[in-house]
Formats: sequence, C-alpha cells, structure tokens
Amino acid sequence: VLSFCLCPFLFFFLPMYNSRLFPDGTTVTFACNIGYESAGGSPRITCTAGSWSSLGLKCQRKNCFSVEDVQDGQIEYHPGTEFGDKAVLICNPGYMSLGGGELTCGSQGWMGRLPVCEGCPNKDIYEYNEVTQYTCKKDYTLVGSRQLICLEDGTFKPEPPRCISKSPGCSRPVGDNMDLKGNDILRTSFPDGTTVTFACNTGYESAGGSPRITCTAGSWSSLGLKCQRKNCFSVEEVENGQIEYRPGKEFGDKAVHMPVGGGELTCGSQGWMGRLPVCEVTQCHSPPVVEYGSFSPNKDIYEYNEVLQYTCKKDYTLIGSRELHCSDDGTFKPEPPRCISNICSFTSQLLLKCVLNTSGVC
Repeated sequence: VLSFCLCPFLFFFLPMYNSRLFPDGTTVTFACNIGYESAGGSPRITCTAGSWSSLGLKCQRKNCFSVEDVQDGQIEYHPGTEFGDKAVLICNPGYMSLGGGELTCGSQGWMGRLPVCEGCPNKDIYEYNEVTQYTCKKDYTLVGSRQLICLEDGTFKPEPPRCISKSPGCSRPVGDNMDLKGNDILRTSFPDGTTVTFACNTGYESAGGSPRITCTAGSWSSLGLKCQRKNCFSVEEVENGQIEYRPGKEFGDKAVHMPVGGGELTCGSQGWMGRLPVCEVTQCHSPPVVEYGSFSPNKDIYEYNEVLQYTCKKDYTLIGSRELHCSDDGTFKPEPPRCISNICSFTSQLLLKCVLNTSGVC
C-alpha cells in the first residue's frame, strides 16, 4: 500500500512546494524565511512510511552586527542588531545629525542612509555657560577635554585640547581563515581610529560574530567573526548505490561511489562540484559455451544474480557445477562445467569394451 506524507510546515521556514500530499520516498528541501539565515544542519527531509524524517536545518534571525563607528556621535540599537531592529544616530553635544535618519536591519544588511554628525557653526560671541565643541582633523586624535564652557569672567575653561597624530597606529590585522574585505585589503597603514572589515576565505563561511575591528591607541579591538569550513551536507540519494564521504562533507572533501557515467564530487565554495554519477544494474552477456552441452534460459542479457542451467547431450555426463549465476562484475560464476562422453573410443590396436563405473569413466 502506497503511503503519503502531508505537506510539511515549520515556522521560520519558507514553503517551496504547492502539493498537499507527498508519496513515500519523496525528498523535499527547506530554506530559511526572509530575515533568517542558516545556522547549520541538512535542509532536506524524506517521507518514509507516511512520516517525515527529522529536519536538521536550523534558522536564526539575520544579524547585521554593529554599524561602522560614527565620528562625533554614537549609535543606539533598538532593541539590537538583528533583522527588523533599528539603529539610531545620537550626536555628541554641540553636534547635529545631517543627511540621514535611522537604519533598519534587512535581509541584505543595514538599510537606509548613514547620517553624519556636524559641529555647530563658529560664531564671534558666546553667552555665559554656552558650550563650544572641539574636533580634530582626519588622522589626528583629540587629547584633553572636547568641550569648553564660557565662564562668568569671560574666558573658556578648561584648557583647550590638543590634536595628536594617530601614526604609527596599528599593524596589519590578521585572522584565522579570513582576510580583509574590499578596499581594506589595499590599505598599507592603519592609524588610530581606523575600522576595518574581515570576510571569510574561499571555502569558509561565517559562524557568527562581528567582522569589524577598530584600531585604538595602537591596538586592535577583539575580532568576533568566526570562520568555519563550508559544509556541503549530504548529496542527494543515489538509486542502487551509496555515497562515501572522504573524509567528510566540508570544503575540499570528496564524495565517491562506483558509478556509470560520472566520478567523484568535490565540496566547493558553492556546493558539490562535478557530475552526479548513477549506478546501473549489473548485467551479463554471452554465457560460456560448453562443448556437447546447452544452457537455459538462452537470451541476450541476464540480470544480476540470474541463474543459468547447463545440460549435456545424450551419452555425455556433466562434470562441474550445473548452475552459473550473473555476478556483480558482469561475468558468470563459477567456472562452466564440462560434458564428458560416456562411450569409450577405439585405440590404435585394441577395441575396448566400455564398462561404466560409478564415476562415469570407461
């Protein structure tokens, strides 16, 4: 009796099929919903005896991680950095936000225009208790108080800050199984305040963590990004065969079996590479011919494990195995029998009378 499985439905997963019933043996594939990304596990399940196998795929909310540092301001996240969350720029006192608004974490990263904080314009006269804000030019670090206040004696306090060159900054950063991304890979110097972004090397994928670090006072902040070998997961089931993984299913590993019309597959950065082989049913052709004998059934093609029966003509005795079978290498086994005459022949000098003994020899 043919069994069916109902259409599988799981929260966080994108439906990819319109059918309501799936016959036994059906394999279906899931994908994470928009705003979610794979956290590992096989995306395929199979219908067996009316029940679906366990789904290994885990989906987690897309994480946009932290926005690049904004000069003269801070980013506030509401409530975090995952899909649907907001990032809002809060400028330091004496600065105002120009040219943008809030950012939203989308399926492709932060969406929206990144604002900038600009200082309030200079003026000739400042009122009592009014604050003025100092900033340094690019590649310089401010040392001292960023804000000065107009006091009752008509002077600004505290002492004004100094702008110190950021060089020599930090040495070129490195990470395990990753390298600098985009224009950062072309940098030759990394002064204080520089923020760079890493990306996983070919054959590796992110296992979470922020890809950005910042040079501060000659040292890099901690790198959160972790890169793991790309996992291609299991190959689709092959009819009449099994897949062997050497040594596993990660980038650079092999998937092999005994194929017709194909060979091994290699796990690459985009998934399994190569031609998917097929396993054909073993067949045998042209059974061995036995002199003075015949076999049945007599046909052109014999399937794996099919049996032949040999018989000898009248006055001949069969010596050996009467039955041969089609083996897995496409040949008949065991060795074919022989048909031995029951009638003794003449010699050159004497006619012998044939007396058959129990072994069938004259």
